[in-house]
Amino acid sequence: MSRSSGVGILSDAVKSLHLSWQRCRSSWSDQTADRFEKEFIDPVEGAARQSRDAMERLQSICEEARRACE
Repeated sequence: MSRSSGVGILSDAVKSLHLSWQRCRSSWSDQTADRFEKEFIDPVEGAARQSRDAMERLQSICEEARRACE
């Protein structure tokens, strides 16, 4: 799997999570759901963004190293 594939898979997974959560929220709308969203769903977006950024930096570093070795 290439690094760009990993970024795509991560992005698709986050989108799928959000779609599933929205379906769930249509029938679950109490304080517990609010707390669950705040504690578990919301942090995923930031963590995924940090992971994508790290993967992209790693890809850039690997490409630079490959060019240096040619």
